[in-house]
Amino acid sequence: MELYSQLLGIGGAGEVLTAIIEVEILPNSNEAVFMITNTSPSLPSETNFNIRQVFFNTGQLPIQIKKITQANNATNFNVHKQENFEKDFECLIEDNTARGLRPNEKLICTIEFDSKVGNEGQSWLHAPLTSINKGMGVQVAATFYNDKGEEADRIGGHYKCRQKKKKYPKPTPPVTTTPSPKPCPVANPQSCCQVIIERKTQLVPPALFNPERPEQYPVTHKKTFDVAIEKVCPEKVIICGTVHKTIYYKTLKKDCSGDTSIIDHYVKDDIPFQCFIDRDDANENDEFEIVGAAFLCDVFDTPKNFGYHPEFSQYPVAWKFEEKEILKVCIRKVQ
Repeated sequence: MELYSQLLGIGGAGEVLTAIIEVEILPNSNEAVFMITNTSPSLPSETNFNIRQVFFNTGQLPIQIKKITQANNATNFNVHKQENFEKDFECLIEDNTARGLRPNEKLICTIEFDSKVGNEGQSWLHAPLTSINKGMGVQVAATFYNDKGEEADRIGGHYKCRQKKKKYPKPTPPVTTTPSPKPCPVANPQSCCQVIIERKTQLVPPALFNPERPEQYPVTHKKTFDVAIEKVCPEKVIICGTVHKTIYYKTLKKDCSGDTSIIDHYVKDDIPFQCFIDRDDANENDEFEIVGAAFLCDVFDTPKNFGYHPEFSQYPVAWKFEEKEILKVCIRKVQ
């Protein structure tokens, strides 16, 4: 004869917690085999839910636990009678480590009972445990913990008799004490736009630059940018910004005595840009925020328009600086 109970519960964050507990009663014997299977979904290791405690009672059967044998390498579990611990349950199968019974793992315990005085010869088959219709309150429960050692939920139910040959029994409705599941979070994806920024900057005075020997008079630059949300329209978020660029180079200068000298010089340039992002959930004047912005790629940046200085004909110069880069901006809706 076999007793069967399927437990079903929901964790605090909506996790599905399930377990199957079977008790196989050996005919004309004082032994019973308890089989506990953690059937909760197997998740990434840091979010698994493990069974550390299984409670059950004996339907007021006047017996004591005498001997316990275990299988499936579950040596970290102990079975004992409870003393004023849980008024609804007499016996406890408890993990004495922090591991517990993980998803898809099974614990098998063979428990031999020793009848009290006056009940010699009593066997499991004739005990009140085999009938839940006599008001004996034959119940079972399991306590789940997450991998951080925090209790997630305790779910319980009643035993139901079934034939061993029946492969798919109909489980009894579970009894849970968990709160209602939390509502699904509102989707709030990150959305991005990419914009190509291209600019030709006049170098006045011209930069000393020899295309055949660019390392002789190097031309360098630094850039920063400002970005903001200009407007939110139906299904569109308009982005605007400005790239601030400073170009450093060397140029020629005559002093008061007419001597020529090479001096450091720089030119500043501001480059405006715009882009828009498609958002189906955007209504006019909704609030969005910029969650990221960066230069993705420098396509090119180089001096152009080469020649010789009109006052210093022996020096090659560049009159322009051309550059192209890609900038990316990402937004998210403010909840």
